[in-house]
Amino acid sequence: MSVLQNTFFFPHQTSLLGISIGYGGCWWLWQRTSWVKGGLWGVLFGIAFYSSAVGWLADLIQQYHDEEQWIALVVYLAILLCLALFFAVAGGLASFLFHRLPFAVWSIVGVPTAFTLVEWTREWILTGLVWFLPAHLLLDAFVSAWYPIFGALGVSALFWVALGSLVYLLVMPSLSRLFALTTAGVLFFFLSQQLGQHSWTSPTQESLSVRIVHSQPGENEKSRPSVIQKIRRYQSLSSLEPIPELSVWPESSMSLPFQEVGKYVQGGFEQLSAQEIRVLYGGYWKDGWSSYNTILTNQASPVAYIKQHLIPFGEYRPAWFVALLSQVQLQRGEDTATKPSPHSVIQIDNIPILPSICFELLFPNEIRTHAAVTHLHVHLSDLSWASAPWLSDYLLNIARIRSLEIEKPMVYAVAGGTSAFLDEKGVILSQQRTQQVTFFDQRLELRQGATPFVQWGYLPLLSFFLVLLAFVGMFSFKEKHSFFTVTSTSQESK
Repeated sequence: MSVLQNTFFFPHQTSLLGISIGYGGCWWLWQRTSWVKGGLWGVLFGIAFYSSAVGWLADLIQQYHDEEQWIALVVYLAILLCLALFFAVAGGLASFLFHRLPFAVWSIVGVPTAFTLVEWTREWILTGLVWFLPAHLLLDAFVSAWYPIFGALGVSALFWVALGSLVYLLVMPSLSRLFALTTAGVLFFFLSQQLGQHSWTSPTQESLSVRIVHSQPGENEKSRPSVIQKIRRYQSLSSLEPIPELSVWPESSMSLPFQEVGKYVQGGFEQLSAQEIRVLYGGYWKDGWSSYNTILTNQASPVAYIKQHLIPFGEYRPAWFVALLSQVQLQRGEDTATKPSPHSVIQIDNIPILPSICFELLFPNEIRTHAAVTHLHVHLSDLSWASAPWLSDYLLNIARIRSLEIEKPMVYAVAGGTSAFLDEKGVILSQQRTQQVTFFDQRLELRQGATPFVQWGYLPLLSFFLVLLAFVGMFSFKEKHSFFTVTSTSQESK
């Protein structure tokens, strides 16, 4: 499965060019065709697109079925097809609009609207998987000023509008159109530059000394009782000079349930508390037959946060799938469960902290929910299962985007990947990717307030596209007497 993943993923350095060419081909595929054929072309495009972009899922799924790899392959292909169906909807909608809009409006507004609405839907339907948006590759471009306003989806929409403008210019070239689009692009550039100098949040006049204990554990270490020795080593590293106010360990640092190993390491945590060192670390909490992926602490109540958003087949199997496995007499394995977290915001010495674990980082609309009342974002993850070398850098890029969307600093602690401290603009203050257990410190300036994206989410973006479509519809009805009048490229050129 890992061979499949590494074979089909195009290099990160050229991926922006690759998806630009791929998306640009959609404009050509979806014109002058029926909505049914547009949907079929969308499925084919989606399969090609996601076979290269989500191959890493194969590694994650395979963890549940080491002996029945054919199940992992079937599940992976099924997920691939489901993701491709979203492009089928985009293709069908874009082809439908082609026969009802002038070509310029269709190319610059119609197709970007189809992509935006479909990607917005993909974030929450079937538990969602927001992956490989164009915005994930545009962080260091001038459009980064728009992340705190529209979020990553909005920046992706701007990318599709720009690409649609280029397609329109290539299909119907003229000096007047070139001048108009160039002028619009230059004005947008200077507006973005000015916007990038504005800060939506403000300093709290407080800072926090934070330490990340960085680790690169092997799979065997995570599954043996030697985890107790690992925790004691992390405790020792957390107490070294200079003493931090907060020590953060990655997800799955305590890979056995707290109830099984907590009593053996409680003394070390009490010593850290006596030194006024607060610890946030990833572990598992067992309640009956259920195991919860949690952020634990060395305070009186150990459970600080329970992971809320689980990825099907990556972290748990749906009930119907478990029932199917039992019919063919295959071993079920262990799943992670979820329940309402006792805290949505963690309080450390009266500092409100926004917590998240692993794949929760992929869902900006959920991250923003409690971002307004927090001063710092702490994210724990574990990538020791991943074989693709690009995955760690890509997820770090997404973490930088999340920081920029809410304009709060982030502590990004990752096992088996790159750990980093990020400021409110997504700038990497310091990072560590060594193969050995180590630690590094950073004093973070805390921030308060909320960005437009935190306050309103996708409402301004979706309202803009819906109002624009309504305006286009009314204009078309007024000029053509019917919204459903076909306006082809050749007609417009005349």
